Amino acid sequence: MSVAPAEISIALTMFRRLDFMAAALDSAVRQTLPVNVWVQDDGCDRPAEVQRLLTAAPRPVGYRRNPQPRGIFGNMNAALAACPTPWLSILHDDDLLASDFVARLVNVAAAAPGAALYFGGTIFIDAQGRRLRERGLPRGEAWRRVSPETFAHGNQFPFPGQLIHVPTARALGGFPTHAPFTGDWDLWFRLALAGGAVQVGAPLARYRCHTCDRVTTEMQRAGRTVPACIVQTRVNLARLRATGRPACFDRQRFLQEHPLRARDILLVAGSWSRRALRYHRQMLLRSRFTSRNERWLRLWSRVTGDRGLRLLSRIWLFTRSPGMRLPAGSRRAVSL
Repeated sequence: MSVAPAEISIALTMFRRLDFMAAALDSAVRQTLPVNVWVQDDGCDRPAEVQRLLTAAPRPVGYRRNPQPRGIFGNMNAALAACPTPWLSILHDDDLLASDFVARLVNVAAAAPGAALYFGGTIFIDAQGRRLRERGLPRGEAWRRVSPETFAHGNQFPFPGQLIHVPTARALGGFPTHAPFTGDWDLWFRLALAGGAVQVGAPLARYRCHTCDRVTTEMQRAGRTVPACIVQTRVNLARLRATGRPACFDRQRFLQEHPLRARDILLVAGSWSRRALRYHRQMLLRSRFTSRNERWLRLWSRVTGDRGLRLLSRIWLFTRSPGMRLPAGSRRAVSL
């Protein structure tokens, strides 16, 4: 499976979130090796603004709109179905691609051919674009093949900066629409199992962390992210066993792959149900931390119980700026 710029498309998926779309679109069309770019609209209610953004783009950009909203992964599947090239990168309307994203992937695909999924490192940024942290391979490592076993235990990248082999993804049925939080991870694992995956040793995308309405926010508010990851891990391991490979669920490894960060817990614990709060506190007590904040939070939770953890979350939120607080209502999540 060769990879050349003429064989690559970038689909920018969107719903009603336009605040960051101009920057996302600009990052897609200003690649050092230009490729086909289009916007996959899942039902934006401000079509005039969308058209202005498309007109202002430095290069022609295609546009497709679903007849009816299909949801996050339904919209991604629409992009897969409409893709005119054998390779596709899906970009959410609030994330960014590095200017040499295409160039780096073309070079790595020549050195490591045959994979069904290529992806790179990620720089996490806040709503204002300020750098928070980076995730990827160690510095100096050009690329690495990632086994299905590795993908089974944890999603290896946040989302942007990937390149999907379209025929393989279509044959696998695309993104599952019944898993709103882990649907991307589900497909990445199946692509790695079917054709292999390669990680590029350079940051290829910027993932924006913010608290606007999105599926991740709603799942965090409900305390459903960790249970969803456990279910997805077990599903992946069952698929591995079906191929004859030994695979069993290791809770300690799961906690290493999905660490409970103090900030993430304090941001949402005040809104969890009693059941979700009890569940996460037990996970917190079983985890091993190296960070002083995580160790302190575990000690506080051990001494004060569920109520103490909820109280600490509400105090923590009250002392932070309003921009760090999650939306109060449970509104329809934005399609990415």
